[in-house]
Amino acid sequence: MNPDPLTYLDASDRLLGGSSRAAGPAMGGSARGCAWLLRIALECAIDEYWRQANPPVEGCRSRRAQFLLLRRYVGAVTARRVRCAWTELSRAGHHHCFDLAPSAGQLAALTQEVASLVSTLATATGPSEQRSTT
Repeated sequence: MNPDPLTYLDASDRLLGGSSRAAGPAMGGSARGCAWLLRIALECAIDEYWRQANPPVEGCRSRRAQFLLLRRYVGAVTARRVRCAWTELSRAGHHHCFDLAPSAGQLAALTQEVASLVSTLATATGPSEQRSTT
């Protein structure tokens, strides 16, 4: 059975006590945990997209290669949004000596972006659909 991205989105919301929608305070550990859950949700959506659109790509271990191919399949704008969200979530999930954990507002924005991308990838059909070139 394949993991459902919505399960991870719900878990990240519960971890912050619903603060991703209400912009309440977030503790550092739970904020980073939320970032990791959001990244996993996005990765599940990417994996499911490749499973449907081009199964051999799902087996590719390099996310970078998958991101490069994604542009051809879903268009430049969506591919850029996926890559930027994944990169931001990766950065937010790691502890750095002089960086603060992501704020509840940042996590709320990332949650909305990931939810939007999960929906977009679930409905994308493949390289034959109309793509943006910007």
